[in-house]
Amino acid sequence: MILHLRAAVQRLYAVRPGEFVAERSRLVAEAKAAGESSLAKEIGALRRPTVAAWAVNHFVRTHPDEVDELRSFAELLREAQRTLDADQLRLLGRERARRVDALTDRIAAVSTEAGQAVGPSVADEVRATLTALIADEDAEASVLTGALVRALSYSGFGSVDIEDVVAWNEPAASRPALAVVRGERGMAASDDDERARAETEAAAAAERAAR
Repeated sequence: MILHLRAAVQRLYAVRPGEFVAERSRLVAEAKAAGESSLAKEIGALRRPTVAAWAVNHFVRTHPDEVDELRSFAELLREAQRTLDADQLRLLGRERARRVDALTDRIAAVSTEAGQAVGPSVADEVRATLTALIADEDAEASVLTGALVRALSYSGFGSVDIEDVVAWNEPAASRPALAVVRGERGMAASDDDERARAETEAAAAAERAAR
């Protein structure tokens, strides 16, 4: 039973884009059967992710350690930018391109293994999303939700536009709990939050078992 929108989001964004509408209808029906009409309406309003967004979401859920490696590199690059270390920036700039290209290929392969092909244009959107993750901490946080609905992009300066990029704009204070693939947890949760988290983890486990 769906008890919280967080759990619904995690279940829904685990399925391939082609299965999204049918799964959303099932979740809406579950919520209505439980007498949760407001929840049913919220679930019904959730948007289907693009193929690129799904590919990134799937990788974040199934390969968190590799995502963490990119995050660690991103922090090194941001620190070099803050300190204006020209030599380090040149070195890390070359490394960024190599890492982004390699991880884009990896995400495409993992997505294909899961039954969702990734063509050249989708791969370009994945690459743009990874570049945005490296450049901007808010973009990184959005990617870590595992619930992107569209690709991200970075113009090369300023911040990344993250408006409406995530399925559910969970309150900032509780966002760490949504990034279940990284094992993050917020402060002590209510019973409903605990049950929602259990459902979320079960959905992620089911997805891994189905691969």
